Amino acid sequence: MYKHSHVLFVAQESCISLCYDPSGLPFVVKTASDLSDEINTLSILANTGGHENLVSMVHNFTTNGKLHLVIEYCKDGDLLTHLQKTNRLNVSQALLYFRQIVNGLACLHKHGIAHRDMSLENVFLHDGKCKIGDFGLSCDANTIRGTVGKPMYMAPEVVIGTHSYDPKRADIWSLGIILFIMLTGVPMFSIAAKSDKLFRAVHRQGIYPILRICLKKGYMTQPLCDLLSNMLVVDPSHRISIEAIVDKLSTFE
Repeated sequence: MYKHSHVLFVAQESCISLCYDPSGLPFVVKTASDLSDEINTLSILANTGGHENLVSMVHNFTTNGKLHLVIEYCKDGDLLTHLQKTNRLNVSQALLYFRQIVNGLACLHKHGIAHRDMSLENVFLHDGKCKIGDFGLSCDANTIRGTVGKPMYMAPEVVIGTHSYDPKRADIWSLGIILFIMLTGVPMFSIAAKSDKLFRAVHRQGIYPILRICLKKGYMTQPLCDLLSNMLVVDPSHRISIEAIVDKLSTFE
């Protein structure tokens, strides 16, 4: 059915390959022994009409005890690779991408799904459009299942293993880290834990002193500074929601 071209990425429990259908159209095929959570998320999204800022599933099938998930191919790669070529994005370009990422995440949260692995590596580009992908750690937003995600993007409550954290609020922290890196070209922390010197300062003083420095350097505008200060809040109960982010972005020029 699909002609294998080459392996794109090998993870601990899965293999991702570029394949072509009989008509020559490219697709990504993810193969693993268990893709049930990811297929469930993509099926929910497909049944609700999908979203232009979320990578969509074409179909899935099983061979020799392995599950194969066929998803759309984003020809321009991931946002991290793009950012490594440009170092950082100007405010207008960062906002263009960020609005699209927010719209995709808002769709997930609207349907009760937390991504739990939001990162530059999991945002893909196709003809200038951002699409959130890799739903391997996604789950029902009411389900909490341990410490997951990439350390650089993990919310503090996820890092310390809080048993009752809200995964949607954790997504917002990760989203804030994505925006910060797009604007500055550098990560904020190696990990949001007290072992990180900068995070210790943020834990004591809040995020605004760091954002004020970025503002003075011209990396961001005051509205973006204010938005990030509401996203990167150590206490998740005071962290802004995705709906409020959408509302705030509607007031930006």
